[in-house]
Amino acid sequence: AKSASQVLAQLGSKGADHAYKLVLLDGTASSNVDIEVSFLPVSGKADVGGGLIWRAQDDRNYYLLRASAVEQNIRLYRVVKGTRHLVKNHNRAIGPLEWHTLRVIQHGCEMQIRYDNEPLFQLCEQTFDRGRVGLWTKSDAVTYFDDLHLRLLEEPCGAIGNLVCPQLLHLESEIPAKDINLYINSPGGDINTMFGIYDTMMYI
Repeated sequence: AKSASQVLAQLGSKGADHAYKLVLLDGTASSNVDIEVSFLPVSGKADVGGGLIWRAQDDRNYYLLRASAVEQNIRLYRVVKGTRHLVKNHNRAIGPLEWHTLRVIQHGCEMQIRYDNEPLFQLCEQTFDRGRVGLWTKSDAVTYFDDLHLRLLEEPCGAIGNLVCPQLLHLESEIPAKDINLYINSPGGDINTMFGIYDTMMYI
C-alpha cells in the first residue's frame, strides 16, 4: 500500500476488451469538487491502468479520467449511456508497478486535470452537473487504489458570477488566442462574486 497497510484492489484478471469495472461510492454525490486518488497498475494484457470517476449519474453516465500503461496516455472521457466520448488526450510514458496520482478539480463547468501533480488539461465541460465519485478499470487490468481524497468546494463565483464565469471559460476554450472583452456595469454587489470573476479572468 502507498500508505498504511490496505488498498482497494481490483483483482479480476479476466474481462472482454471493452468490459468496464467500476465502483461508485455512496454518500459522495457532489458538484464542485477536488478529488485525488493514487493507483498502482499491477498487470494486464488488454489494459494496465485505472481511472477516476466523478459526477456519475449511474454506472453508464459519468466523467472519467483514466491512465493506461498499455496505450501510454492519459485520457479524459465523458461517458454517456455507456459509450465513451473522448474529450482530451495526453500521451505520456506510464510505468507499471509504480504509484501514480490522478486529480480532478471542478468548479461549475471549469475543469482542471492533473497527473502526478502535473497540470494536463483545463477546459469547460457542462454535460453533467452533479453525481457520485468512483473508481474504474478496464478489461483484465489488475489495479490497486489508495489515498482517495474528496474535498467539497464552495461555489466559485457567487450566484451572479456563476452565470459569467462559465461563459468566460467556454469562450477561452473555444478560441484561446482571441481576446475576451468584458464590460460590467454594477453599482455594487457581493465581494465574493467580484473576486470570483476576477480570479476567472486571471485564470484565462
